[in-house]
Amino acid sequence: MTELLTELARNGGFEIAFGGESVPDLEPGEVAILGTISLGLHRESFVADLSFWSRGQYEMQWLQALQTILSREDRTALITSMHDPANAKFIEWWPMWKEGSEIILHNQLLLLDSLGEPFDSSHPGRFIGDRISTNEEGQAISEWRIQVYAVREFLKLLSQQSKHQ
Repeated sequence: MTELLTELARNGGFEIAFGGESVPDLEPGEVAILGTISLGLHRESFVADLSFWSRGQYEMQWLQALQTILSREDRTALITSMHDPANAKFIEWWPMWKEGSEIILHNQLLLLDSLGEPFDSSHPGRFIGDRISTNEEGQAISEWRIQVYAVREFLKLLSQQSKHQ
């Protein structure tokens, strides 16, 4: 099934997944896993910290965020490295905005001390403002666009995969 998902991503689709490879400890006691996000032809790797969330908690958050952006909210985020918000300075995430038939994503660090309230990972959309496509100097911010149908197809394949396990 992983090959099918990867083929879908290569053909203008979408995929977010862990590759199964652990990352050697950077500091004693730190545990992390490698993941990738595929946005059409663009593929980006990330390192997910496993000291606060498990692999399953990341995958559940991604599933909920994708269902949310398709069904009821115009913005949410895929969290790719979650740290304990009580002690962390930032988390790594991909905020998403739905505009018509497209979903636009940015790769960002969310600085937790810039929030007016404690971060709630079950409602990441509350911490996402309007999409801005240029920075303060007027330079374009990197963003990726995928079609809504690509996310629907990804979720359909995930559902089929879970039925066969």
